[in-house]
Amino acid sequence: MENIQIAAWNEMPGPLPVLDGHVDVWRIFPNLRNNRDLPEEELQRCEAINNALARQHELSSRIGVRRILGRYTGVLPSLLAFERAGRGKPFLAEGPQFNLSHTRDQILLGVSHQPVGLDVESRDRKVKAGDLAAKFFHKEELAAVMNHADSERVFLKYWVCKEATVKLSGDGIYHGLRDARIEMEGDSVRGTYCDREVCLSLFAPAPGFIAAVASWETHLTPRFFGLASDL
Repeated sequence: MENIQIAAWNEMPGPLPVLDGHVDVWRIFPNLRNNRDLPEEELQRCEAINNALARQHELSSRIGVRRILGRYTGVLPSLLAFERAGRGKPFLAEGPQFNLSHTRDQILLGVSHQPVGLDVESRDRKVKAGDLAAKFFHKEELAAVMNHADSERVFLKYWVCKEATVKLSGDGIYHGLRDARIEMEGDSVRGTYCDREVCLSLFAPAPGFIAAVASWETHLTPRFFGLASDL
């Protein structure tokens, strides 16, 4: 279960390719500072964060999401109007589907023509794999984790797939982890959520990290793009 796609990040200075059948994964650099890309209320929320690193991380996330979706929609980043689904998942009424995930210095945005879920985790993350798997995993998933010599590594592969699946559903992490079922065999990974099939792709966005994207319909191999740094 080690053949994971390695992200090859591409800069996109020209027109964006058509989304049909694809999930585009964007890497957002944590040093974006052009406040003009944010409406005033979002900027104020960022500036209210006391911790400087957390404040910059949040600022970069919000600027990056708006810049990227602005390219797909042709709308100025600061003018994009987001709405929220029942459990709070943001969306654009007229625009592509998207999902954001971040950990440490990795900020990733998945964009697709269909609903998408995305999760990224650091492989250095210290977890009690057995305890969490016993609480949230199905018995077959738990056995796959506990019967492996490197249980924490295998646990993270299941975990990112489960989180991506639940984020796809829009139900929220704490509402749906038990309803996400993941099966891994060789190079194959597939899943279900409340008995509905889920298409999953595992990839490594950078050394020491693992991520997964999820969609209801089959998607082509993810394409990877990098948002230009402000530095």
